[in-house]
Amino acid sequence: MSKRQTYILAALLGIFLGVAVPLAAWHWPAPQQAAVAGAVSVPESQTTEYYHFVVDHGTMAVVTGKRDDNGAVVIRGLDISAWPASARETAVKAEFRSLDEVQSFIDSVDESLWLE
Repeated sequence: MSKRQTYILAALLGIFLGVAVPLAAWHWPAPQQAAVAGAVSVPESQTTEYYHFVVDHGTMAVVTGKRDDNGAVVIRGLDISAWPASARETAVKAEFRSLDEVQSFIDSVDESLWLE
């Protein structure tokens, strides 16, 4: 077999595989997803937990619920005496939807203190 015939055979084999594999995958049936018995989709508005800050004598606490609700205290004793006044005012007015957002807010204020 000559060199030219080998190249042509390799090219034809590559073209065949390049067409046959996607064609076979296209005709392959999609796997059926098993449904979980009793699974109910709950709207996000019902599953979202809210958090807010409460300041008492120079320390801050993270409380569950919206601003006007008296929820359970999640974190207490955060010292905010070194925080700028603008950050303290924003913290009291802010409402968060997850503890990750609360942590991000605290980290962003603390980061600005480290940069000074």
